[in-house]
Amino acid sequence: NMKPDILSTADVDLLIDSFYEKISQIEQMKPYFKKVNWEKHIPIMRGFWYFTLLNIPDAYKGNVMNPHIHLHQNLPFTKEIFIIWLKVFEEVVRMYFEGPKAEEAIQIAQNIGLTMRYKLLGSDHSQSDITFTIIGN
Repeated sequence: NMKPDILSTADVDLLIDSFYEKISQIEQMKPYFKKVNWEKHIPIMRGFWYFTLLNIPDAYKGNVMNPHIHLHQNLPFTKEIFIIWLKVFEEVVRMYFEGPKAEEAIQIAQNIGLTMRYKLLGSDHSQSDITFTIIGN
């Protein structure tokens, strides 16, 4: 009973919409989403993944770091926030999809998460706990 892989913009839409629906309901995450304009944010996030996973040119013109740096200055991220974000992303991917693109999506999310966490929280946080959280799930 194979699940489909992430192959179309409709697949990406399902992933992104489901992910934000789930993550925005988690208690520790709610403060970070208080001021999000969903009508603006969701198409940008869909576009990012169209570009990244489906190679649709011009789907994303933004900068991944900047909005998060701004948010971090107002409401600092913690190690736990990164761990929850990645865990939920992987759960949602695996709920609906399987295949090379699904694995690629999880890998990309982990890379972004680690990079962002390193840039925002610095190198004093070991990366091993993220890996263990995801593997041990």
